[in-house]
Amino acid sequence: GVFRRYGVAVETTLVASGAAAAAAVTGGSAEVCYTNTLTLVQAHTHDVPMQYVAPGALTVADNPTTATLVLKDSPLRTGRDFNGKTIGSSSLRDINAAATLAWIDKTGGDSKSVRIIEVPASAGAAFLEEHRADAVTLNEPAVTQALAGGTTRVLAHPYEAVAPRIIAAGFAAMAPVVD
Repeated sequence: GVFRRYGVAVETTLVASGAAAAAAVTGGSAEVCYTNTLTLVQAHTHDVPMQYVAPGALTVADNPTTATLVLKDSPLRTGRDFNGKTIGSSSLRDINAAATLAWIDKTGGDSKSVRIIEVPASAGAAFLEEHRADAVTLNEPAVTQALAGGTTRVLAHPYEAVAPRIIAAGFAAMAPVVD
């Protein structure tokens, strides 16, 4: 109701990943998107004039909202166990994938040996159960939904390998919209 109160008409569209949302903004089919911080950084490295309008997700170590999940009976325990494994993330080069790779390196593994595949958040548990991925990194509410099935467990909170507090996502727009 806040937009309506100020006379702003808003139409929302659900997009599967932060990278896809950013593509909608850069392509002109959306004016504002909710995307992860790494996608915004990547835009800047390619001279795309995208900027945050407002932060959207502060991730803190004592209340994590992102987790790397494995099957309950998985032998995977530390980064060292991930050498040569496949990990699912909602986008190939998003902040979840980067944080998971940092966690692997920090806990004794070699992230260069890991394969990242794109996994829709709603399919995370299924990818594990079907052995299409050895682990998946998901955000809430997908973490809780995957755990509810009883076949998965939390292995790690990967953002902790990067920093105790991270602005992981926010609302972004192309510079002319913001200026």
